[in-house]
Formats: sequence, C-alpha cells, structure tokens
Amino acid sequence: MAFSAFKKRVKQNFEFHFIFLLSVSFIFSVYLALTLPLYVDEIITYVLFASKGILTSISYYPTTNNHVFHSIITSISVLLPFNKPFLIRLPVLIENVFVIFFSYSFLKEYFNKNFAVISTTLCSFLFMSVHYSFHSRGYGLGFLFFILSTYSAFKITNNYKNPYYWVYFAIANILGLFTMPSFMYSSIPINLFILLSLKKVTKEQIIANLIIILTVLLLYTPIITVNGLNALIANEFIQPQDRALFIKRLPWFIYLTYERIFGFASLLYEPNTALRSAKLAIINIFKQPFPFYSFFITTLDVLMFIYLIILIILIPFLKLENRIKLFLAVFMLTPPFIMYIHSFIPFSRTFAFYAFMLTMLLLFPFKLFITKMNGKLIFFIQLLIMTILIPSYCHLIKIYEVDEIEVKQIVNKVNHSNNVFINSDILFYYLAYDIKVNNNNNNTKITYQIVPVNVDTINKRNFNYVITSKDLDSSKFSKPMYSSERFNVY
Repeated sequence: MAFSAFKKRVKQNFEFHFIFLLSVSFIFSVYLALTLPLYVDEIITYVLFASKGILTSISYYPTTNNHVFHSIITSISVLLPFNKPFLIRLPVLIENVFVIFFSYSFLKEYFNKNFAVISTTLCSFLFMSVHYSFHSRGYGLGFLFFILSTYSAFKITNNYKNPYYWVYFAIANILGLFTMPSFMYSSIPINLFILLSLKKVTKEQIIANLIIILTVLLLYTPIITVNGLNALIANEFIQPQDRALFIKRLPWFIYLTYERIFGFASLLYEPNTALRSAKLAIINIFKQPFPFYSFFITTLDVLMFIYLIILIILIPFLKLENRIKLFLAVFMLTPPFIMYIHSFIPFSRTFAFYAFMLTMLLLFPFKLFITKMNGKLIFFIQLLIMTILIPSYCHLIKIYEVDEIEVKQIVNKVNHSNNVFINSDILFYYLAYDIKVNNNNNNTKITYQIVPVNVDTINKRNFNYVITSKDLDSSKFSKPMYSSERFNVY
C-alpha cells in the first residue's frame, strides 16, 4: 500500500516545472559536492564515525557531531569505489531529492500546483537549504523527516483511525530523533499540532509516541551503554545558560537564524557575529567593497524580517485553512518555549527546516496572484529565483571556505612528516583525514594536546613540526617557518 501510494504520487508530480526544479537543484548540489572542500564537521563525521563502520557510529558519541543515523548511512556509502569526499556527501545528495519531492507534494496537495512550484523553488535555493543539500551532516535528514512527519500529521488530522498514517508518523519521528536529539524541536510541535487539531487525546497518539520513545531509547542503547546517558542529554554543548543571558540572547538568535536561512548574514559581515548593535552593523556596511549594495541588502534583510514578523502575528487572521494556521502558529511558538524551559540556545542550523514554513508564509499574501499565473510566467519566476540565489550562494560560501583553505595549506606542508605536535582540534582532524584518505604517510605520528606551547623550551627534536594556535603560542624567541591568520608552524 505504501509503495503504490508513493508510485501514484510520483506520477502526479511528474510535471515540467517540478522536473526542472529537481534537475537544477540536484545538478547544482552535485557540482558543489565535487568542487567544494570538506568542512571540519564533515571531516569529524568521517574520521571519528563513518570510516570506522556501523558499530562505531551506533555506539560512540564523544561529541554532538555524531548525527547517528547519518553516520550509519555514510559509513556504508564510503565503501563504494569512488572519490572519497563525494562518497561522504552522497547520502545527503539523495536525501535532498526526497526533501524537494515531499515538500512539493505537500504544498501541491494543501495549496495548489503553482504555489507549490514557486514556494519549493524558493525554499530549495535559500542559503541554508543549499548548504545542507550537499554538506555531509544530519540536517538534511532532519529536514526530510520533518516533512514526512508533517505530511503524516496532516493525514492523521483527516483520519486519525487510519493506522498507516501513524506508522509513517512514528517512523519519521524515530529516524529523526535517531539522527539527532535536537529533532525534538520538530517532534514536540508536530505532536502538539495533532493534539490541538483533534481537540482530544487519542489512544492512537499515545501508542504511537510510546513506540517512538521506546524505539529511540532502544536505538540509543549502545551509546548510553558506552558513553552514558549524559552524552546525549547533558553534554558540554547543551548545558543550560544563565536565564537572564538567555532572555537577552533569544531575540538575536531568532534574527540570526532567519538571516542564516535566507543567506543575509554572510553577505554583510562576519557570519559568526551573533550580538551586534545597529551602530556596529552600519559601520560594517560601509567597510564593504560596495557599501551602497550592502546597504540595499541590509535594508532588504531588515524589511523582510519585519514583514515575516507581521505575518506571524497575523496568522490567526490570514485566509488560510485552520489547520495550516494552527501548524504555523505551533511551530512559531513552541521551539522558543522549549528553549526557555531548557534555558539553552542551540545552533541556528538546527532550524534549517524552517525554510519550508518561512517561504510558505512569505508567499502566502500573493497566493491568489500566483494561482492565476500561466506556465510560462511560473517558469520565468523559477528561472529568476535560481538566477539570483545560485550566484548568491557561490559568493557567500567563499566566506566559509577561508578556514578550510588556511588549514589545507598547513596540512599540505606537513603531511609527509613522521612526527607532528598539534594543539588545534581543527588541524588534528584535517591531518588525520588527509593521512587516512590520501595515504600520504601512514607512519605519521600526531601528538595532539590542547595546551599552551612554548617552542623555546619544547624539545623540538622530538617533532618534525610543531603547529600551534596563535592564542596558545607563548614562544618569545623562536620564529615560525610559516604563519597564517590563526596558526604558527615551527
């Protein structure tokens, strides 16, 4: 039944605008996967988990970098005989095809074909959507399971007695939570949406969630056994913050997440800047090579954010189906409340899947106009979106490549050495990856300690190279043979 329903959906979606969108998105993602260097999180995923097989992926959790289900899939894909960086990214490329397919399918069913085409095209080419369409992390899977969970939830609210819908819902949530615990920012709101839509607690929902909880606990048993429960729920990266500081940071986090999703933050200034005043923003604008262009983008950034906030406030008054209103309202309000209870602000990329809802909300006021468009105009708008956002991503990603280029230059200088001392985690993982994948020197011994280094006193004879972060380098007399922005090489 499930396969026949999927086959029917494929036939229904086999239309020119959809195929064009899917083809361009896939080709662009493959191009990025082949041409852009691996980023440190991808390298950590490979070095610590995927390269060591499925057993390590399901049982070793020293850091939140282990998006477990993603690591399992990647540990299989890297066994194929092909370019290793591409194989590391292959699962995400395939996942993105399904993200686009189910996003389009959902919007077509609950809005109309034209709206589905434009909204899915815009969503698919936003900065964060493109980034996790090839970037080997679990956020693409998180996006996919969010869409599947949402689709199932809407079916459930039509007919909660149908057991198949609950099975799909349970599978999506189990695999989402098994990918990363932060999937709770999707799982909890979607459950609340079902509860409020049905206006009652049903035994079906209770049973489904018991199955989800028990299955997820069972899947995480190897990690809990090896690393302890705190590795998942109380590690150093998810510690509660001071409540006053949390309240102060939350509005900026919401704004930063919006900027990251739409790709505005990286256009203007340092992308890691979270708390910035209006004065600092203005100063940074006029430091840009093209200050008036930057001013225009900043203005667009702020106005679009205000526009979205107004739409969110007006959700109860929009001419939308009540379930869509409830769905949007629940997802806009629940995650901040969860964060408040935990007193913790996660990574903005945790909410990459919000691109789906924000583009839908952004375009809704134009729904009637979009509905009346003919096929040629829809195609023109698709082309316009791609023409603007594809070069935009290619420009923005150069900001993020700077660190990778710097580290790769250092790795290339030392990868034939027998003994290297490193006090940088980023450099350690890059060098370990280079040795493992490129087999430049399997005899290389890496001494890795995050400690201050004084090359004046260290026994340099024990090492071919000493590589230290500048902020941990206390040497006064020794001169580095090579120096980059962040590192010294002796």
